[in-house]
Amino acid sequence: MKIILFTIICAIVLPVTAYADVIYFKSGGKVEGVITEETADAIVVDVGIGSVSVKKSNIERIESAAAADLELMEKKKRERDIELGKWAPQGWEEVKNAYLEAQKSKERFGRSKGKSEINKEGMLRLQNESLSWTDALAKKSKMLKLAEANNNIREYNAIIAEVNSITANVSRYYYNISEGYKQQQELDMDFMNAVSAYRANFQKFSGLLKNKTEKIGAADLPPDELTFCKTMKAKHGEMEADFKRNVIDCKLFGNHVIVVAVLNGKVDATLLVDTGASLVSISKDVASRLGVDYDSIKTTIDLILADGKKITAKPIVLNLVKVGEATVKDVPTVICENSPGAGVDGLLGMSFLSNFVMSVDAASNSLVLDEIK
Repeated sequence: MKIILFTIICAIVLPVTAYADVIYFKSGGKVEGVITEETADAIVVDVGIGSVSVKKSNIERIESAAAADLELMEKKKRERDIELGKWAPQGWEEVKNAYLEAQKSKERFGRSKGKSEINKEGMLRLQNESLSWTDALAKKSKMLKLAEANNNIREYNAIIAEVNSITANVSRYYYNISEGYKQQQELDMDFMNAVSAYRANFQKFSGLLKNKTEKIGAADLPPDELTFCKTMKAKHGEMEADFKRNVIDCKLFGNHVIVVAVLNGKVDATLLVDTGASLVSISKDVASRLGVDYDSIKTTIDLILADGKKITAKPIVLNLVKVGEATVKDVPTVICENSPGAGVDGLLGMSFLSNFVMSVDAASNSLVLDEIK
């Protein structure tokens, strides 16, 4: 029974079983693979994920694969081994290792992006839920004033109890939102590092592959080496498609970079690019143009400015921030009472910039944001 269970699993997981030898068991099961070894009383079958030894006494019959099918299966197995980094021709080891590092960086980028998006979604949900509680609190506060004016002590005490309960819920939401912002700062930093690592490792892989292929002629390569070369080029193409370059016109004033951002698809804001700011920040005036009531936001967070000055700001999440063609959804943002300086409406901080690898082309007055999809 153990053999039957194993053969059923193998039949499910093997991607190239159509071209394999098929061993039928007297018990009714079967296993598909390539017979690699035979003794007087057993055979060894390569099933793609490993090898299994089968007693001849348990076998009813064997259907052997044609030579062409075996060759095709061996080619596909070789391609899988190449993709998994298990094999490379002599002289290509450096390219293989660079590919594996780039692949690991890509996977790390995916995990980091997923964590960041989950936290952003959670913060957005908390903010939306908190609005219903703040609305309820505002309504109860009006009812409380009315009960006090009418000198209705019984109703007043009942409403006080409700207000206290709602206030406790509002405070809990504000605390969780504040903690979410702190966590997002850490996630943004990790994401930025993941983006930079993926791009750097991809560039290394790209350079090594290009140098190697330029030195050889494809027509002169043996079959296995040609397969390796084609597989690496295909993987390079897949990774290359992950990257997108956004070139944005900007104004340069010394070390300062200023760009125009479109917020929520409707309001233009002149922002100072600041990699030292953990969050995008906007002034009360910009918030008003967005339809956000600054005074109705009860949550506050403390910020430390570049000069060491501490200020209090109010957090929101912008649905969309677009700079040139570079676009980020659900961007954690803070509203400050004042703008950071004359002629600017706020800061373009890391809650936006961490989604890109940033550089400045002073010769063309351009901000370059390399994006990983």
